[in-house]
Amino acid sequence: MKRILSALTLLISITAYSQTGKITGKIIDAKTGETLPGATAVIEGTTKGASADFDGNFSINNVPVGKVNLVISYISYDNKILSGVEVKANEVTDVTVQLETSSSQNLQEITVTVEVIKENNAALTILQKNNASVSDGISAETIKRTPDKNTGDVLKRVSGASIQDNKFAIVRGLNERYNVAYINGAPLPSSESDRKAFSFDIFPSNMLDNLVITKTARPDLPGEFAGGIIEISTKSIPDKNFLSVSVGGGYNTITTGKEQLYYKGGKTDWIGLDDGSRGLPTGFPEFGSFSSDPHKQAQLAQETNTGDWGVYSKKFAPNMSYQVTGGYNIQRKERDFLGILASISYNNTNTFYTTKRNTFINSPSPDIPSQPERDYLDKTYSEQTLAGALLNLSCKINENNSLSWKNLYSINSEDRTIHRDGSTNVSETNPSIIRSTAFWFTSNKILSSQLNGDHYLPKAKVKINYVGSYSKVERDVPNLRRSIYTKFDNF
Repeated sequence: MKRILSALTLLISITAYSQTGKITGKIIDAKTGETLPGATAVIEGTTKGASADFDGNFSINNVPVGKVNLVISYISYDNKILSGVEVKANEVTDVTVQLETSSSQNLQEITVTVEVIKENNAALTILQKNNASVSDGISAETIKRTPDKNTGDVLKRVSGASIQDNKFAIVRGLNERYNVAYINGAPLPSSESDRKAFSFDIFPSNMLDNLVITKTARPDLPGEFAGGIIEISTKSIPDKNFLSVSVGGGYNTITTGKEQLYYKGGKTDWIGLDDGSRGLPTGFPEFGSFSSDPHKQAQLAQETNTGDWGVYSKKFAPNMSYQVTGGYNIQRKERDFLGILASISYNNTNTFYTTKRNTFINSPSPDIPSQPERDYLDKTYSEQTLAGALLNLSCKINENNSLSWKNLYSINSEDRTIHRDGSTNVSETNPSIIRSTAFWFTSNKILSSQLNGDHYLPKAKVKINYVGSYSKVERDVPNLRRSIYTKFDNF
């Protein structure tokens, strides 16, 4: 009985599968006889159909047996319906369709809406090709394939640009004072208090859409640069919902698992912020008002000595990075209405390096060699933190009006412990032995908030674009402490 049922089931399946046919045909212009590549043929009431190839031919497979209506359409041509096209089982039904050109009165307006993609290499190439000035850049697609943590590292990969002190940009051989920094079309203030310069190591690289350096002048750009304008574009609003979580780690043969000297800092050092424990006490004298009395200086030093001056040892941890990015798109009347993009990133990197410092006393005579004066060996143990948060909102009010609000907050800190061993008066019979330790915490912060508007007035055929921005850059060095121990050899 089981065998009979199996055979019967198989027979029914084959029979049901075989009750289909195929429709092929050619679509041509009724007047000229030319083929119409790209024209579509769809079975009425279904989504089954096909597009014509370069020769105007189309083919629709697995069409149910029976009579169907075939709808033929092409841009700037009147639609045509072939009624009662008969489809037979396992046979091919061939048709030839001639379309009439639509009159101008019947043509309807076609609106094509696209969103510019900025983060891939193709988009960046098109941007440079259409640019009225000479420019070079790098896209987010390329940045993802590099180990770069901040924008300063990314700049090294752009043709014609280099980095000084791992943060200041040099374009076409001209240093930072001759260059200008922009973010999303708005200028950035100087990050340095004593000169015109911007520290590009503040921005996390994973929050960039692209980075473009414009090297020649344009009418729509300011004329205050001689090297180049460095334009940073942060991530744009998503067109669909998504959530991305990434975790990365790095092993450094110089640091990971090796000895690290450190001091006890604040409780919030891990996020790049000082918790206030390094701050000077209330009533500390201003610069220029210190007493010359050594007893008062000693008393003042005792009052400010509130921190722990001890040096401790531990093992360097691996380099770690984390990022969470989410996008949400809200639609109204089947159209994009509100887009939200949020991202949080965190990077922790450990470094260690040594510096050999030697100074010499010039000899009064060219026949006598210079005499060594100081001989130092500095060991620097550094822990760098780069944290960032991004929140972008975009509202498409209607087809002609849209608003966007882009916000970025970034922290870049470095906590260094510098240990020095060496001697002074090296050439003398009684040199001094020097041992010193320095604790140096630096935190750089930037806040950028922008309101962008795009409006189109159809009757006047006028397009209005505007940008309102607020940027704040801070550098905090709460307390640089150094202890020095000196001993003479004959003591």
